[in-house]
Amino acid sequence: MAPALPAGVTNLQYVNNACPNDGQYSIVNYSSGCFSNAWYTTTDHTGDKNGYYMLINASLQPSDFYVKTINGLCEGTTYQFSSWVLNIDATNPTVLPNITFTIETTGGTVLSTYTTGTIPFDSSGPVWKQYGMMFKTPVGVSTVVIRMHNNGNGGLGNDVALDDISFTPAGPLTTISATGFTGNTVNACATSVNFTSTIGTCYVTTSYQWQQSADGNSWTDIPGATNPNYKISPLSTGTNYYRLSVAENGSIGSATCRVNSNVMTVNNGYTPPVLKNISQTICAGNTYLLPSGKAVSSAGVYLDTVFNTFECPATITTLNLTVKPKASSIANIVICYGDNYLGYTKPGTYTQTLVAANGCDSVITINLTIYNKLTPALGPDKLLCVGDVINLNPGVFSQYLWQDGSTSANYKVSKGGTYWVKVTDNNGCVAADTVVIKPVNCTTPKIPNAFTPNGDGINDTWAIDDLLNFPQAVVSIYSRWGVRLFYSVGYSKPWDGRYGGKDLPAGTYYYLINLNDGTALLSGPVVIIR
Repeated sequence: MAPALPAGVTNLQYVNNACPNDGQYSIVNYSSGCFSNAWYTTTDHTGDKNGYYMLINASLQPSDFYVKTINGLCEGTTYQFSSWVLNIDATNPTVLPNITFTIETTGGTVLSTYTTGTIPFDSSGPVWKQYGMMFKTPVGVSTVVIRMHNNGNGGLGNDVALDDISFTPAGPLTTISATGFTGNTVNACATSVNFTSTIGTCYVTTSYQWQQSADGNSWTDIPGATNPNYKISPLSTGTNYYRLSVAENGSIGSATCRVNSNVMTVNNGYTPPVLKNISQTICAGNTYLLPSGKAVSSAGVYLDTVFNTFECPATITTLNLTVKPKASSIANIVICYGDNYLGYTKPGTYTQTLVAANGCDSVITINLTIYNKLTPALGPDKLLCVGDVINLNPGVFSQYLWQDGSTSANYKVSKGGTYWVKVTDNNGCVAADTVVIKPVNCTTPKIPNAFTPNGDGINDTWAIDDLLNFPQAVVSIYSRWGVRLFYSVGYSKPWDGRYGGKDLPAGTYYYLINLNDGTALLSGPVVIIR
């Protein structure tokens, strides 16, 4: 909704309502659903959803829809008094609108009149139509009153919409255009624009005035621009509007005596573009993104332009692009079994991408060969009879290194222990093997069956010399009743026939010997003789 018209312009009552009642009006940009859809849904006559118009529900008696005093008219000038009118009723009304246009002096003398006749109902939908008349001012008349009078009664019908009520000078058809452009819009990237005009025959002598506007509504005269053609220089940046006003010679100074051309909209986005020079280096296979968003990948010089919202060059970039090649190579690699090259442990062909000295990728094709696995064989762990010798031979190789530092192909072992050898073949590959040699007494120890612990220095202990070869042997002596009288791990100190610090009586006792060499337990009687 828009505010009411100034006081005295109409006899109707203003309401802030999109559906006024009898004798009322409102200023709206859209009407819909009034009186159970008895009125049409519509916008203004241009179809602009934001354009306002006067919506009238006529009074029950004839009245003035619109009255206005016009000052500053030029003598002998033709004017047009007109309005766009719509019969808003959507159903066939009883009363049809009928409007009289009059032009009067301020004293009430009618100078010219025009009646629309009944404005018909149109069942096909809302139809806007322009009504009006031409009028030439008499000598001495510079002020008139224009009036739109409703001739019909209100009630069922006589409901109208009025749009673009105007009293304007009527003159020659005046058309302007911009050199090099078509239509009424100039999208320019320039510092100047040339306007030319085409003016119909009407005046005895034609005067010209070019005008400029920042919004297309408020216009100002351009000083000195009083010729049929006009060059804008310099051309300002942004959007501006231009038109040409013409009038009879001597009347161009009065806005009410002029007629105006079409409006030219000039969108100018020109500003001196920013110039940039860039040198850039990339690796082959990569791309460089120009400021405009275009990607390039080949060496060369590129000219790239970024445009502003007016499609004018804003930034112009010259790119000198260098492309570094990718390095590639083939490596034939041989490794020993059990080793790895860059993490690879199986023969085959592999590709590795590394960073080369120039900062770009380096592609290496690796052909990997693996020597056969060595088999230095010392065999399984072994038993060595005390006094014997074992010859260790791991096989035929180029070099040998034994645990004691010796380097012969064979190694003689005469005592128990852990032995290892590290071998090297003709390819320089290294492997090792280990064997454990465990000594054993291959003869059964000779165990005496009696001794005489009487202190005479002869055969006073149960001496078993062969047990010295079995340091882990466990020796136990029991009475006939199963009481353990002696226990020893190793037999470095022979049994003296005592138990608990006292001599045992002569008699038969029993031994149990575990050599801890995997052989069977030894047992039997031993006699103490006193």
